[in-house]
Amino acid sequence: GDVFGRDLRIDDDGDLVISGDDISTIEGRANLEQALRLRLLSEQGSSWILPAYGLPVQVGAPLTERVAAYCASHVTQQLDADARVDRVDNVVVSDEGDALTVSARVAPLNGASMSLIVPMGS
Repeated sequence: GDVFGRDLRIDDDGDLVISGDDISTIEGRANLEQALRLRLLSEQGSSWILPAYGLPVQVGAPLTERVAAYCASHVTQQLDADARVDRVDNVVVSDEGDALTVSARVAPLNGASMSLIVPMGS
């Protein structure tokens, strides 16, 4: 079977995607990519059932090399937490002015590696 599964399609704001009069679904590698993006866009502690899900929030800290490394370690930890992920490499946290961008190379359990790029807030 498909190790990546099938789920509801959710946009980056956390809203269900509606197509016509029906709720859209997502499957395969696209489902894994959606799950990883949503994990990184979620604030840690916002899910009462999964308190370790998402990234911790650190308000007002300038993006120094040390803060970027701290963020990258949390990103790696969150991506590795998905059972469908075999390995996470090349995590980079970039300062985009009013926002951060996280990029990583993710090797799923099945198939070729994928590049993941997630803009983090604005």
